[in-house]
Amino acid sequence: MSGTTPPAPATPATVELMSALLAEAGALAQEAHRLLSPVARSRSDLRERLLAEGQVLPFPHRAAALAPRHSVVAVDGASVREHLYAADLMVAAAVAAEGMTSVGGHALSQLHWAHLREHESENDRLLSAAMAGLELRLLADLSHDLRILDGSHGTPVIALSTALAARSETVAGAAADLVTDEVVAALASLADPDRRAHPGEVVALPKADSAHAFADLYRARYGLHLPGGDRFIAAQVLQPGEMLRPRPADEVAGTHFSVREEAPAKVRAAVERLNRAVAPLREAANEGLLLVTYVKPVTCDTVLKVELRVSEPLADVPSSAPEVALEEAARLAGLLSAETPGPHLQEPFAQYAVDLAAKSVSVGAEALNQSMISMLPPGSDDYLTLLARSYRTRGAGGGRTAGPGAPGGAGR
Repeated sequence: MSGTTPPAPATPATVELMSALLAEAGALAQEAHRLLSPVARSRSDLRERLLAEGQVLPFPHRAAALAPRHSVVAVDGASVREHLYAADLMVAAAVAAEGMTSVGGHALSQLHWAHLREHESENDRLLSAAMAGLELRLLADLSHDLRILDGSHGTPVIALSTALAARSETVAGAAADLVTDEVVAALASLADPDRRAHPGEVVALPKADSAHAFADLYRARYGLHLPGGDRFIAAQVLQPGEMLRPRPADEVAGTHFSVREEAPAKVRAAVERLNRAVAPLREAANEGLLLVTYVKPVTCDTVLKVELRVSEPLADVPSSAPEVALEEAARLAGLLSAETPGPHLQEPFAQYAVDLAAKSVSVGAEALNQSMISMLPPGSDDYLTLLARSYRTRGAGGGRTAGPGAPGGAGR
């Protein structure tokens, strides 16, 4: 027997990967410090300047100031694309949930859409468009005083527009079929409060946020370079019970639907209808009637990004005179603050509750798939197993994708 030492067992790849990633921690910590410390160092000075110029404002948050109580609801959507071996099973849903501060007496409902389609790379566009249409319709059907849209005012527009601009004629055509009278009317009611079947206010609360409009404004005004984005800056300078003086929602001013030059007539007609419906939203943004602010609820260390509609434009320069737009914004900020029980929740309860409800679409899609298979007619034996299986191994990261607002999907 030789005296050679047997080779050591190979280190599992997952262990090597974990070790390699942990070795990056020091460099990432330095990068985080370089990126975020300028705002932290400038916090006190920036806050003093913003307070002096009326850019940081308190909002009413005591119960007496918010009376009478309102009915509050949030709408969210979710979608699942099951990559079956033979086709794509696509399911979208929109659901609603009431807030914890809401008075009762208002109906809630849900809407869904389910289709089985041939595999196409742009099917995800169609799925997102279907979900957006459902959310718009559900939002328009609700009768609550305050309705929270999960995402920006422009989110459903982008989803529908992206599907209508698909290179695939079948996807673009299917997207055009989604543009029903109900969807057009629902988009019009979002864009123009006067066209709502039920009076009430809509606020949009985007979660995903890379905006730097406030940072650019402060850099131009104070010469401060403030990396980290608007949400981080707002979280640094605001105290609980405060909001930033709103700015016009310039990013929504250009909201429109585009179409490919070679698009079929059906797709062009759908785009024209949607552009007419969304026009009041563009006009409101251009006229300073659609505003953006950040609100720090009284029990939170984090902030909410809020897009809101006001009845009168905001003045260009702060003054001591009362401003209708500020009063309306402050009232909505107070309602949202009362609905956000931090620090354990970082969004209004209604938005949190509807997100939980939307996650059930994943379970529903699986149940629908199994039920569909059980109801296949005679003669399906030759393809049944391919319809039952994903084209990728389950549990290995494949076989199912979720759209925005759904489990595993992109945030909004």
